[in-house]
Amino acid sequence: MKSENKPISIAYVDDDAYCTRILPRLLQVEGMCPPEYNKYKVDIKTFSSLSDFEKSVNIKLPDLTLIDIVHPPSKKDQLKTDAFGFIDNKWFSFSLIKKIRSLHSDAIIFVYSNHYDQETKDRFFGAGVDHFIQKDCVELKQEIIDNYQIVKKIRQSKKENLIPLRPHYFGDTLAKLELKVRDIILNKTDKNCLITGEIGTGKKIVLDFFEDNLHKNKHSYIRIDCSDLEVSKKLKKMHPDDFILCEEISLLPLFVQDILLQNSSIKIIATSNIDLNILVQQGEFNNDLYQKIKNNVFHIPPLRDRRQEIAQIANGLARYSFKEGPVTITKDAMEVFEGNDWHNANVKELHDSLFSMLKYLKEDRLLKTYMLPIDLVQLGEQQKSIYGRNKNKVSVTFEINTMDYKDVEDLILVSSIKASIKKFQAINITQVARVLRIPRATLVVRMDRMPAHHRLKINEMFKVCKRNKKIACG
Repeated sequence: MKSENKPISIAYVDDDAYCTRILPRLLQVEGMCPPEYNKYKVDIKTFSSLSDFEKSVNIKLPDLTLIDIVHPPSKKDQLKTDAFGFIDNKWFSFSLIKKIRSLHSDAIIFVYSNHYDQETKDRFFGAGVDHFIQKDCVELKQEIIDNYQIVKKIRQSKKENLIPLRPHYFGDTLAKLELKVRDIILNKTDKNCLITGEIGTGKKIVLDFFEDNLHKNKHSYIRIDCSDLEVSKKLKKMHPDDFILCEEISLLPLFVQDILLQNSSIKIIATSNIDLNILVQQGEFNNDLYQKIKNNVFHIPPLRDRRQEIAQIANGLARYSFKEGPVTITKDAMEVFEGNDWHNANVKELHDSLFSMLKYLKEDRLLKTYMLPIDLVQLGEQQKSIYGRNKNKVSVTFEINTMDYKDVEDLILVSSIKASIKKFQAINITQVARVLRIPRATLVVRMDRMPAHHRLKINEMFKVCKRNKKIACG
């Protein structure tokens, strides 16, 4: 990525005058994003028509193109209508995106739109779009910067002869982890590393990613399943500077751990679903080996801690993982998936549940709720009260003859903010906006318009919540 001092040039294309006016403020004004993102500067140029943008691209390609997919047709465009006679406006930006991609293979193109159904995403990903951002995104600058870095690194990986991991399969968490893996393979960080996480979170996928790229770059390596009784024989074949890929290293017998320590020049890439520090204290794992790999730990959170990725992972698995061909998950079935804890095997459990539904498939290739395993549906219903749409209701009581509409609106917002602080331990405006799922900038503007006594009360609650968190952390 470019140095932090050099702004990222962004071309924003949208026929909505309000959006082209407000978006530069959201990206350039400090306080509109988490503080750690203020160091990233952007130079944004807006375009109200596709034709104006096309002329600009022919002169200079921006670092990032941010484009809305629905645009009115220009005079030279032939109006294409669907079966109901409506103009398919999406095709006008679609054809331009394909043209840019064909002329500039390294171009980074994000769609910024309210149209983000899976069919639309698939169509535009096929045209060369790198990422979709919803127009109601709460942390817009954070979303743009994070994904710009990911795509930039993937582009660089291709130039450096690395095989990129497919983020739509496994979620954005593993896509960000890929950047760290890439640095290890390219000799930029400590070679030894430990990948931790519960069963089925994706540790094996990351180890596969290591193996694929080590093989492609002709590095010498040995991959071992630490539960294999013949593992010591495999390790006797290792050479200095070899990579040793250890699957579930906690299962490795102590005498085999001693073999690994005999050669100080080998690089160990290990996975574990058990806290090795506890095993060291119990005398069941070699402390020297633990010290060697603990300085570079990558933790993969369980699915229940990244529920926002469940739909992304489920749709990726449904479309690309089955030899029978792609399938589509209905909205009701997806709600069950998102409401489940997946505490038994995380992504693996999700994959197995999808696979068990295939036998009920019909010609429409839709995975519906009645196809789900019964225990999964029952568990989803039990957890819906915790993680579903009815989570933490907020009740507001007022007298309609004593308050005007603005007062009622303020009361509802204040009650929602207070609930976010009390029930979610939100300690600032950014966290409240994330809980309420509204843009941070919108929330700041609305709070500025509130009566002073409401703002003082909210700020006091923030201080109390911060103080309580510090006490809890010791």
